[in-house]
Amino acid sequence: KEDAFGDNLAVGWRKPSDSNSSLPTEVIPGIFLSASLTNAASNFRAALPVFEISLHPNPAGDILGISVFENINRNIEMFHIYDILGKVVINTKASDELLSDGNYQINVSELTSGMYFLYIITDDNQQQVKKFMKE
Repeated sequence: KEDAFGDNLAVGWRKPSDSNSSLPTEVIPGIFLSASLTNAASNFRAALPVFEISLHPNPAGDILGISVFENINRNIEMFHIYDILGKVVINTKASDELLSDGNYQINVSELTSGMYFLYIITDDNQQQVKKFMKE
């Protein structure tokens, strides 16, 4: 499957040629699995996001809204925004951007139009990355 940016991000297990196999055949959107079928289950657990993130609006104008829906209890510590060349363009503490529980806003008005990557880092150093567009 392709996401809105044309990237192949939704990868899952392929159906084995043996129709009697009990391996899953579903596709898990947004998770990249490079595991073989023999170790897919263990790699799948390692690839699962530690929390769910929603960016809005996307593409962003002057403000990028971030909603974090945590699967387990951890605190968001930092936001880093990188341009497509890998240069850090914004570094900010999550506490400086907090609106309400799990909702943040980052001023991105100084960024030029284009694609960016938002890294969200927790207090136990877990990371999630989301791609967004700046108008």
